[in-house]
Amino acid sequence: MTYTSRFVGIDISKSSFDICILPEGRMASFANTAAGIAAFIALVARLSGIERLVLGTHPRWAAL
Repeated sequence: MTYTSRFVGIDISKSSFDICILPEGRMASFANTAAGIAAFIALVARLSGIERLVLGTHPRWAAL
């Protein structure tokens, strides 16, 4: 099956956040700092066809 859209899942914790880009299955981790966020934005800006960004919190921090 050929996909024309991309989806970016983002799992956020206090010190970092992890992403997975589908359908490629590409994964990356970034520090939850200004520099890490800037690196994430630079990566996403280069991608075409992003349909959705899906955010989630790390379970430990979700209750805070």
